[in-house]
Amino acid sequence: MSRDLEKGQLGIMPCDFFHKGHCRAFKNIIASYVEDPMGGGTFTEENSDLLIWGLSRHSSSFTLFGIHEGLPAGVAVCFINYSTFKRAPFINIHDLAVLPKYRGLGIGKSLLAAVSIKAMDLECCKVTLEVRQDNKTAQALYKSFGFSPLTPPMDYWSKSI
Repeated sequence: MSRDLEKGQLGIMPCDFFHKGHCRAFKNIIASYVEDPMGGGTFTEENSDLLIWGLSRHSSSFTLFGIHEGLPAGVAVCFINYSTFKRAPFINIHDLAVLPKYRGLGIGKSLLAAVSIKAMDLECCKVTLEVRQDNKTAQALYKSFGFSPLTPPMDYWSKSI
């Protein structure tokens, strides 16, 4: 892991799913995220191994760590998609999570900034994300970074297979 940041410094680092230390850090952050009241799930080692296996092989995904004082403190799991309406790629932030003890330090904003820079580098037309209606803390972060609800409002639908 990168430990070259001075006390209090924030940074961004790509997650390498073939690096054991990165996998441990990713599992730690995802476990916290899943078990958080806003995640509402149950973390298992088996599920996290399958997640790492799947993400490491998914051709349009990338994962970034938010670093605080040299240690992974947050994560953004992203996918590059394509907009038929805009005829351009876009990035979807599927998961954005910060460990509880690091919240409020700017790690979420650093991750959002890094994804935005990557989107500009890839000539994307937009960055999308989803947020629970009752997650006012996350909504405030996203609004402060220029995100807004879709117009017209859209519902997120799903069909289990």
